[in-house]
Amino acid sequence: MSPAEYEQWFINVVFLLLNRLPPDQVAIFYQTPGRNSGVGGEWLDKGLLCQLGAREAGARCVWQKIVLDSAPGIERAGRPGFINMLCFSKAHTLPDYASGFKTVDVLERGAMAYEKAMGVDACLLAVDYCLKWVDSSPGAAGDPIQDDIGPRTQDDQGHPTRASDRGKSAVLDPFCGYGSVLAAANKRGADAYGIDT
Repeated sequence: MSPAEYEQWFINVVFLLLNRLPPDQVAIFYQTPGRNSGVGGEWLDKGLLCQLGAREAGARCVWQKIVLDSAPGIERAGRPGFINMLCFSKAHTLPDYASGFKTVDVLERGAMAYEKAMGVDACLLAVDYCLKWVDSSPGAAGDPIQDDIGPRTQDDQGHPTRASDRGKSAVLDPFCGYGSVLAAANKRGADAYGIDT
């Protein structure tokens, strides 16, 4: 596949995923910033390709984080030392700072199940955002979430403690690899579903 064919294929995959995304939900992509195509040393920016596919699907970028693949200052050849984590939605917007959504923009990816894994810290940030802020829709972010059985319980950091406390909360990872995101979701008490090729 040529670089141009790969680029269009990637944009189409992002479009197909986001085109089916319910408006009140988010999709979080974890992508290296470039891929050496092997043809003339050309790099393809997969973060940009995610943005282009999202635009075609009518979604917007809610937030973007930089996840360090290695410590700053380490010289590398052939692979970037960071990964883009991008959150997209058709309707959801970033809670304002006063609502309590506060995270770093640059973080270490944390312990990994295998060499190319997403990393525990990055997985927990993504899962926590989905469960704490997206699950609070349509209510105001930061407000206690009510359901038929009363207020939802939370741990000392504000994370819901059981999947049943969040109703039907679930995390889907369509490219789950070894399941780092699934494990993070389970750690937070959510149901998790994953597939991979």
